[in-house]
Amino acid sequence: MSLFSPFRLISLIGCTSLLSLGACQRIDPALYDCQKLLAQIQSTVTEAQTLVQNEPTTEAPQTFNFERWLQAADALKMGAEAIAQLRLRDSQVKTYQTQISDIYQRQAEATYAMVKARQDKDLEAAQTAQSLSQTAGTEEQTIGQALDDYCQAKYQAVTATEDP
Repeated sequence: MSLFSPFRLISLIGCTSLLSLGACQRIDPALYDCQKLLAQIQSTVTEAQTLVQNEPTTEAPQTFNFERWLQAADALKMGAEAIAQLRLRDSQVKTYQTQISDIYQRQAEATYAMVKARQDKDLEAAQTAQSLSQTAGTEEQTIGQALDDYCQAKYQAVTATEDP
């Protein structure tokens, strides 16, 4: 499972601590929308990754923890829904919102399919689920980079107008 990691924009998310959300919104609605979307993405990514990366290591290395992977799929599904429900105004950020929500929904579906395939010991279904997950992961990286670039450009524009 590959999940976008928006660490480069931590300074953008920090806008809330520097200016307050209202001030960010008055400066540039797109910047405010970026902050909201990136915060929800970060929350979704952190929750899903924590579930699958912190699997107990006391079990045999080849043991697949079905419950943790189902929880990760649930986290992705709920994250996709939370992302889709954000009220954003900037049309470009809305486009990224829709795309990322769709990607996380597909990641959740692929994870559910992978768990079922592992339970059923169905190699073909597991390979299909893995392929779907990889495709969504590649799209996530592309869309994530485009979102990152867009938000960075908005942030740079705001900081450029603040410099005397």
